[in-house]
Amino acid sequence: MIQVRMFGRIWLVMMLLSVGFTASADIRDKAVLEAYIDGVMHASMDEHNVAGAVVVVTTPDEVLLSKGYGYADVDKGMAVSAEETLFRIGSVSKLFVWLPLMQMLESGDIDLDTDINSYMKSVQVPEAFGEPVTIKHLMTHTPGFEDHVIGLFGRDASTMLPLDEILNREMPLRVRAPGTYASYSNHGVGMASMIIEDISGMSWSDYVEQKILQPLDMQHTTTRQPLPADMAPQMSKGYLWEAGKFVEKPFEFVPLGPAGGVSASGKDMAIFLQQFLNLGEVNGTRVLSQQYSERMQSVLHRAADTTNGLLHGFYETSEHGQRIFGHGGDTMWFHSAFMVMPDAGIGFFISTNSATGGEVRGDFRSALLDRYFPEAEIPSENVTPADRTRLAGTYGMIRHAHDDLTRIAKLLAPVAVQPMPDGTLMLAGLMLGEDPLFLEEVETGVFREVNGKLKLTFDLSGDGPASHVYLDAIPIIAIERLSGLDSPALNQLILFAVLAMTLWILIVWTVQSRTSNRWHNDVVASFRTRAYILAALSLVFLISLAIGASDQTKIVFGLATSIKLTLALAWIIAVVVLLVLWRTPGVLSSGDVTAVGKIGYAFIAATAVLWLWFLYHWRLMVFWN
Repeated sequence: MIQVRMFGRIWLVMMLLSVGFTASADIRDKAVLEAYIDGVMHASMDEHNVAGAVVVVTTPDEVLLSKGYGYADVDKGMAVSAEETLFRIGSVSKLFVWLPLMQMLESGDIDLDTDINSYMKSVQVPEAFGEPVTIKHLMTHTPGFEDHVIGLFGRDASTMLPLDEILNREMPLRVRAPGTYASYSNHGVGMASMIIEDISGMSWSDYVEQKILQPLDMQHTTTRQPLPADMAPQMSKGYLWEAGKFVEKPFEFVPLGPAGGVSASGKDMAIFLQQFLNLGEVNGTRVLSQQYSERMQSVLHRAADTTNGLLHGFYETSEHGQRIFGHGGDTMWFHSAFMVMPDAGIGFFISTNSATGGEVRGDFRSALLDRYFPEAEIPSENVTPADRTRLAGTYGMIRHAHDDLTRIAKLLAPVAVQPMPDGTLMLAGLMLGEDPLFLEEVETGVFREVNGKLKLTFDLSGDGPASHVYLDAIPIIAIERLSGLDSPALNQLILFAVLAMTLWILIVWTVQSRTSNRWHNDVVASFRTRAYILAALSLVFLISLAIGASDQTKIVFGLATSIKLTLALAWIIAVVVLLVLWRTPGVLSSGDVTAVGKIGYAFIAATAVLWLWFLYHWRLMVFWN
């Protein structure tokens, strides 16, 4: 595989040289564009072990590139066809929700600022914060919902329940006032789809087919799950690279279909791109007026003046001096991007069929923008620096569950922000990769990666430390300061204490028990027996949880039996903790225990209490969700 990857890199360099890399290349030169993208895709797919992909680049009236790469079916040697091969486009599907809502806005059937409960018949959002959730909030992912990922995907058609049934069963908690901070919400999109169904009297799938797909002649796109019989043979397989080969994975069902269940070909996505580039019209067919198309592409919510904004369903990812908006899409095996550059008159779409395809997607985007839209570096001058003490701290994504076990995801990828002596900021954390990033201030409270593209803005609207951080690359999710009971440092300390207690009991006590017969006191013996059981169960729990958390499929396809058993173990641990605490007063008052021994037993009891709090706080005892 090393030889293949090296060949890919050499090929890419040769292609760049052969097409004459310049600072201002013409993207409308089709031959050069194709040669350049061929080199990028082949090299990146080889490096990241991706079986197949499709790429589309188009102007408002001419497709510049529409090409498949690699295989749709590895075993059969079936190549990807841009015209016919279907890819799972993930959350790009949401555009088939927002466009119908804009059609309904144009017809006067809805208002963006009206309580969504007034439109939905069989689903109702609970009251909270004294403010209703509106369509505007759904479009900008600011309804204030928690996030649910358990059962986000399904393994078979039995998971494809009616939309209202899923929403009523999985109604997310309202955890913040609407309109405040963005937190990407699949269930919010599900509610938007219910509005389409309840107003139109049609299913979402029927509406999309009649009002969008058929008028635009998108013959190789479907919202249906399972796929229609005539389209099933055109579906690309999904793959995981494992043990040096591509392992085929089953079709991914998305119960909240409007949030991520559409399958489409590259050719059809070119038509869809042209519709947005032409403000609602393709080849004389109009699905949305120019006025409302322009409105759809305008900003509804912006976290700060210096950040990318949230549109009427789209979100901005502007860079390279270009306004860029669109939507990304990810399933377990497919990774896609749908982007519109209105000022340049360019749109592009890419989709890959392998678990590591997100890397190829990123390589393609960077390569396209770097070559055809190079951005001159603008030096920062006369910047009034923000107070670094207000910036330092640990931050995490605001998007997470509040009332099921996935709440603990908030702890898994924190980002530490640390001021450096030279005035830069250092960012470190698993979310950013192995190496820390260094950023320089370009505006007050706004930082850009040194020799990189990452840009972030600190929320300094309050008087104290920055409460939030906004990443330009992902404006749909705010990042919040982690403090108090959610502080990673506090929770890491608790886990360290639990691990230390566990190893001390299982190792040191075991050795002591073989060299001493001092444990004749019944109360002490009972305490130690219960502590042994607690330590053993805790170790099994921690190992099982770590193994389970490393495999997302055991959660997003519904909780696997192994995860449920692990969480059930938390209840047993809780019972044993109470039994240990029951014996603690007797041990601490026993004359057979030395002062040092009592300190050790007190530490065990205190750690047991903290362990019980940790399990409760992070919802590791709520396995039925």
